[in-house]
Amino acid sequence: METKLKKYNVKAELCKSLSKVDLQELCDATEEAILAGGGFGWISPPSLKTLQNYWKGVLLIPERILIIGKLDNVVAGSAQLIKPAKNNEAQSHSCTLSTFFFASWARGFGLAKAVFEKAELKAKQDGFKIINLEVRETQ
Repeated sequence: METKLKKYNVKAELCKSLSKVDLQELCDATEEAILAGGGFGWISPPSLKTLQNYWKGVLLIPERILIIGKLDNVVAGSAQLIKPAKNNEAQSHSCTLSTFFFASWARGFGLAKAVFEKAELKAKQDGFKIINLEVRETQ
């Protein structure tokens, strides 16, 4: 008897807006990641409204680029590429990869790699020479 392994669809997308479904999935994945100990600052999940407002707010900040990761077309994590303020000429060559997380159920499929590669490509396209990585010891 032959066993067939399922091939998973992994993709990373630059996100300029969130549909209602994507926003809900992003909030669900955020909550799950917080409960698993990887919630980029949150110790316990905030209310759904707080999470929705947080993600909507990220999209409003011109210096933040949201990259979402999807596993089989379900949002399972994200990262943010943060550009320096326009008046920070000394740091204009570098950006920061920060506030990333992946739901525990989506780990081990290459999603983080896809998201980080998308972030690196976007940073290069925007002329950055350096990406600083913000990461906790537990990550």
